[in-house]
Amino acid sequence: MKKKIALVSIAVLILLSYGVYKAFFDTNLSNLDGRGTLIREVVNPFNSNIKARVFTIDDGGATVRPSLRVAANSNEGSFEDTTVFWYYPLSEMDSTTIEWIDESSFEINQIEIDINDKTTWFNWKEAN
Repeated sequence: MKKKIALVSIAVLILLSYGVYKAFFDTNLSNLDGRGTLIREVVNPFNSNIKARVFTIDDGGATVRPSLRVAANSNEGSFEDTTVFWYYPLSEMDSTTIEWIDESSFEINQIEIDINDKTTWFNWKEAN
């Protein structure tokens, strides 16, 4: 009986730990979709239906600096405010430029993002 209680307690502790990790430390890019204040849009010169939209996210008040979010949008509906780039802190990215390379790729601060390839999407929390 004690062994069963110990196993259940360990299982509950593991589940709670995982829940805390997911809630506070693991930030998927999709959790940022729709957030931030729009700064500018950069239309893809190879396909005018696709654009990169640049946002600032400022939720921290005086203790946390703003972050930068870039989302892919398309008139065709394949991308609707899909976050493909997230960088923190914004102060280091003030001069950020976006240059489209081809129909699905752009470069931002020497990082190439292919909007069709999630492995190229940039999350500053995973890059450190």
